[in-house]
Amino acid sequence: MTLTTHALIPALQDARDAHAAVIDRFRADMAVTPVGPHRRAMEHHLADAHEYMTRIDDHVRAIRPATCCPTRPRSSARS
Repeated sequence: MTLTTHALIPALQDARDAHAAVIDRFRADMAVTPVGPHRRAMEHHLADAHEYMTRIDDHVRAIRPATCCPTRPRSSARS
C-alpha cells in the first residue's frame, strides 16, 4: 500500500466519523422538531448525510487492500 493510501484511509475514516456525528445531531434535533417544512428539510439533510457516509465507506473499501489496515470501531450512526 502506498504512503498516500496510508494517509487517505484515516482521513476518510475521520470524515465518516464527522458525518456520523452530524447524523446523530439531526436525529436528536428531529426528535423535538414538529412536523413541517423545517423537519422535512432536516430529513432531507439526514438522507444526504447517510448517502455521503455510504460513499465514504465504499471508497475506503475500494482503496484498502484486503489484508491491510484494520478499521476503527464504527459509530452507532449506521443505517
